[in-house]
Amino acid sequence: MGFLLLFGLLVATAGIVGLDKNFDRSPLVFWLVYFFVVLLVGLRYGTTDYENYVEYYERFTTNSSLEAALVFRDPGFALLNYASGYFTTGAQGFFLFFAFLGISLKLFVYRKVAPYFILAVVGYILFSFTKDIGQIRNGFIGSATLFALYLLHNKNHLYWFICQTAAGSVQGVGYFGYLAPLFRYFTDTRVLWAALIVAVILSALGGVALDLSRLLFAIHENDLTSRLWRYVASPYAVPYRFFGGSMALVVVALVVALVFINQIYKASTYNRTFFPVFFWAGIVFILFRDFGIVAFRVADFLFFPILPILATSLIAQSSRASRPLMYVIFVLYGMAWYYPSIIANNAQYSVYLFR
Repeated sequence: MGFLLLFGLLVATAGIVGLDKNFDRSPLVFWLVYFFVVLLVGLRYGTTDYENYVEYYERFTTNSSLEAALVFRDPGFALLNYASGYFTTGAQGFFLFFAFLGISLKLFVYRKVAPYFILAVVGYILFSFTKDIGQIRNGFIGSATLFALYLLHNKNHLYWFICQTAAGSVQGVGYFGYLAPLFRYFTDTRVLWAALIVAVILSALGGVALDLSRLLFAIHENDLTSRLWRYVASPYAVPYRFFGGSMALVVVALVVALVFINQIYKASTYNRTFFPVFFWAGIVFILFRDFGIVAFRVADFLFFPILPILATSLIAQSSRASRPLMYVIFVLYGMAWYYPSIIANNAQYSVYLFR
């Protein structure tokens, strides 16, 4: 209960000061928030998969070689571990370095694109923070893909390709971001509504992911060493409930976005690049209900990182008097995601310096 009260106080304070444009755009505020988030993420200790990532670090910094890192199934992640061995003395140093890279990319985009930077950071805490302190590769590819989309919008196609490739090399699902340019050609509102309705119907019938994965698995001649098999055989490859909270929250977000699509586009030209990716990632999440690990992996790096940008765009387009209410609705929606992942699951957060 004490945590909830503290969190509520911080969110309320952020809402009050964040709606003040002069305060929100202060360089001092940006750097204070930036260093706070980097340290918060980089100095966490003992969270989800912590020991696994310590093993990765030791594997690629002790009696390893550049060649061994390059042939690892996720060479980008292996290379970052290998390189960090030259200037860190332990895994915690790598975690801090990795947090610096990912948070820098994410907060840069929020600063440039979101109408309200501080409110976007609140959204990041609600939707993506748990990945950055736990499944760190998921968090990183979300940051890298967000930055890649920023480059794509600005027509820096070569740098977009390099950045998205880097994301995929850290975790293979990041290569899905290569589809981003195609999503921009499917933005007709009638097509989007039809896609949402069809996706919900197919999801109600059971979803399509496992059938698709079995087909791909057969094409790969039932290779038991493939990444696809590891996902299929994973204990996390379970369906999530059609009438469960995750499905409802994604559908609500897509419906609201479609209803207010003109306001979203009006808030920022960047949203013409970010919105289609967000929407189709949500569709994939709905369709892949029967393969939860893949559905959430896609949502982690294409849906949740973009959500704060679109939400703050809607807040900015509302009347001045209604903005506080819009912010409260945004936070309540975010808490519906945050509460199960942190509080209901009794997730622990410890600081390395005080372990």
